[in-house]
Amino acid sequence: DKVLAKISQFAHFNEKMLKARGIEQNQISSEYLPIDHQLTYSHILNIDGNTSSWDRIPWAMKSNSLLVALKSIHKQQNWYYSYIDKGIITELSEHDLLKYDVKEFDHFQNKQQQNFANELLTVSIQLKYFAEVLKKYNSIYNS
Repeated sequence: DKVLAKISQFAHFNEKMLKARGIEQNQISSEYLPIDHQLTYSHILNIDGNTSSWDRIPWAMKSNSLLVALKSIHKQQNWYYSYIDKGIITELSEHDLLKYDVKEFDHFQNKQQQNFANELLTVSIQLKYFAEVLKKYNSIYNS
């Protein structure tokens, strides 16, 4: 009742593979929801997978919605984890998310996210970010 979340794109799985695992694809999937529709919600949930892409975090933080990350059960590192560690992005376990009172919208944290996103999205920071990504890519694939 509290969370509206569906998968809009499956990577490395097809309907037959999901069915073999007892999962009905049509029950957990939907068409992609455009960003302007996502922004009508007071909270935007970020879950590991393709939603964790580099561009989702900044626009969600810059919006009037509060970005909340679902705590992963997998040991992995993503570029935005340091924002969780610094308290800019709230991280909740699945259990805590279901207990979370959305009426207690954290306007202070929302403003903190917006201010941080304004800095993150400056041209100079974006150029530095992509330069580092390309250097890392080059070192991995061309060494």
